[in-house]
Amino acid sequence: MKGTRRFEGKHGSDEPRAESGRRKSRLVAAFVAVAMTVGLAGAGVAAYGEDTTDQSQSATTAAQDATAAAEGVDAPQYAKRISKNDDGTYTLSMDVTGKSSESTEQQVVPLDIALVLDVSGSMDESIGGGSSTTRLQALKQAVTSFLSQVEDQNQRINDNTKKVQVALIKYAGDNSNTIGNQRYCSGAIGPITGTCYGEWRNYSQTVHSLAWEPGQLQQERDYVEALQAGGATRADYGLLHAVAQLNDENLGRRPGAQKLTIFYSDGSPTSSDGFETTVADAAIRAAAQLKAGTSQVISIGAMSGANPDGTDNANKFMNYVSSNYPDAQSMSEPGARGEGTYYYAVSASTDLQTIFDKIISMVTSGTAYQDVTMTDTLSDYVEFSQPDVQNFGAELVIRDKDGHTVDPSVVGLAGYTITAHPELKTISISFPQGYALKDGYTYSLEYRIVPSAKAYEEYAANVNAGNNGYGENPSEGAIGTGDSSAGRQGFRSNERATIDYTPRVDGEPKDPVEGTEYPHPVIQVDTTQFAKLSIHKAWIATNPEPDKVTVDVTCKDAAGGECTGYSDIDISKSSNWTSTVLIPKADAVRIYTVTEHALSGFHTYYTNPEITIPANTAGEYRSTVTNYPVAINFNLNQIRVGKTVQGTDTNQDFTFTLSPDPDNTEGVTNADGTPFTNATLTLGDHFANGTQVTGAFADTSITLPTPEAGQEATYTFNIAENAPSPSAGWAADTDAVTVTVTVGAPTAEGTIPTTVTYHYAADDADGTEDNKNLAAFTNHWIAVSQLPLTGEGGATPLLWLVIGGGLGALALLTAGGVAIWRTRRLI
Repeated sequence: MKGTRRFEGKHGSDEPRAESGRRKSRLVAAFVAVAMTVGLAGAGVAAYGEDTTDQSQSATTAAQDATAAAEGVDAPQYAKRISKNDDGTYTLSMDVTGKSSESTEQQVVPLDIALVLDVSGSMDESIGGGSSTTRLQALKQAVTSFLSQVEDQNQRINDNTKKVQVALIKYAGDNSNTIGNQRYCSGAIGPITGTCYGEWRNYSQTVHSLAWEPGQLQQERDYVEALQAGGATRADYGLLHAVAQLNDENLGRRPGAQKLTIFYSDGSPTSSDGFETTVADAAIRAAAQLKAGTSQVISIGAMSGANPDGTDNANKFMNYVSSNYPDAQSMSEPGARGEGTYYYAVSASTDLQTIFDKIISMVTSGTAYQDVTMTDTLSDYVEFSQPDVQNFGAELVIRDKDGHTVDPSVVGLAGYTITAHPELKTISISFPQGYALKDGYTYSLEYRIVPSAKAYEEYAANVNAGNNGYGENPSEGAIGTGDSSAGRQGFRSNERATIDYTPRVDGEPKDPVEGTEYPHPVIQVDTTQFAKLSIHKAWIATNPEPDKVTVDVTCKDAAGGECTGYSDIDISKSSNWTSTVLIPKADAVRIYTVTEHALSGFHTYYTNPEITIPANTAGEYRSTVTNYPVAINFNLNQIRVGKTVQGTDTNQDFTFTLSPDPDNTEGVTNADGTPFTNATLTLGDHFANGTQVTGAFADTSITLPTPEAGQEATYTFNIAENAPSPSAGWAADTDAVTVTVTVGAPTAEGTIPTTVTYHYAADDADGTEDNKNLAAFTNHWIAVSQLPLTGEGGATPLLWLVIGGGLGALALLTAGGVAIWRTRRLI
């Protein structure tokens, strides 16, 4: 192998520089060194960050903090994928792709870089420290130097497919998908002079696509020199252009290439002025796509107060965009802090030229990866679909760069070991010690899985509780984990999956790297594997209805033992009084019982309250819960009275009293809840001799308890006529009529019927067929002038009148005599 090659620094260590020159050089060195640190050397040297130590301390710290591998060796490409099969199983795959540059000719792993540059209006401000140099001028110098270094590096790479490519992207104002360096006027443009009556603003656009050829890199340098400041800070647009450049093969992305995004900003993300969370969140989501596409993201902050340890929104944003937070999704969902250092502040005092020199030397060395072991531990939500097959049916599949399957002998693999631990739900594969992955070949350990019983039970419990089936905060499959997983909700397929490997640099094994985690795919349950129990709610004679009721669905097996049920299931008006309970298929018969929570003021009855589901059966089932009130209103105007007078016509009023039978009116109340005692009815119409006048009690409701389902309840009342007033001449009806009110069982039509019947005593002359639907009463008028002239026993009525008259005269004479006698006594 050829020896290590180095780029020489632009300035010698003994060259004097003015203070302003040193500031610009620090920016150049920071930009170039940081970019090359991670872009060309990989994650292992990302920790060469800016701090307050001297240069030698920086280099020492970088070497100690290399996490991916020793001596700046990047990690191999690895991925976790899942695909759904037609038989309901999933194929889960752990992949690792060989990346080796060991050969007799110097080679490097190809690298695609996206430079995302801030050209907002604030870039015309000074870099500070009394310098007249603007931020944009300093940035131009740094980027121009960077592109020249890339061109120099490419001259040392013989294979054109391995050369470093760079895309140039700017961002400020409105988005444009046109490649170039255009601006637009925020106001009107003079038709003759072309004067902008507003301000010139930069489009956010790709200035130049990925390129490596010297002429194209020169074009990029020319574009950099032509950049002008103007516009807002639409960081999201800039990063989305980076996504297109690095993730789209049609735009020059190379399969298998390493990716690096360098994001430069001098202010807060905004569409106008001031920090805008919506713009920041969109930028972080775009950065997440880059990270998911295996790009490392370096952020360089040039704003006032830039500080990787800062806690203000601007510094948080720069951290979350960078690979410091590999799982960040938004300002409010940053995820956990990762390893390495990927956010750098231009204001830091460390000159990174020394680090840059070190990185250049690293990337020119040959590397490989040996002693690889991949291990997967399934989550509780999945299980192996072939538990009784050796190693759960797992197999190694090797594919070339075109996706064709090859025999292990093609890559020089003489043997490997697959190990299964059923009790731990773990599967792993280890390659022989010293074996190095062959460049461009993908090694996949593949095995089939299915959702576990827990996945189905938990999904059902979540749905039945009115939540997302995959939980309140459902997992989403990481990008790149397969069509059935990436960006979709589901249960995680694995508890933890890792890869261990040993980097080999220039033929020398370095420190092993252990426990590097794979991303998490997700699986979805098969909804056809659920029985569906539709619980319907019916109301009878209820208005208004409650907003919802709650039921429990309990479970027993055929032997009476308990099994998984579902409690607190709401059935609401908003769901049309229907709730569907999902029940996973099981290998045994189950009996489910629907029980409503106690509902004050209502009786409950069920239709199909017990549902039997056979073993290994889904299907659809139905149960109905019906409520009706424990008491209903009964209007007294349903009770009628008929009144007849015999012997005369009259305009006299007659009054009747309705009273409850104390032995058969328990629970009967007035509308206000007080016990019902009586009600009166007065008939005061003109009464014609022998003609019945009818009426009903007042339009007043009382409350009657309802019976249990399938039964009826009866309540008894008595109606009697009050004594006529005046009563002279009347022979009043003293009979009482019994009234029975029957409350029936709820009907299929949704009503609770009531009927009224009238019962007369056996000797009551009013108890005729004509009076069966009312309480009839008859009074008789007995006037003196109507007495008959003939009588019985020798004395006629006329005689009794004569006798009566004589007795009256005698009484008057007697009274007169007594008065005279008393007068005489006083004399």
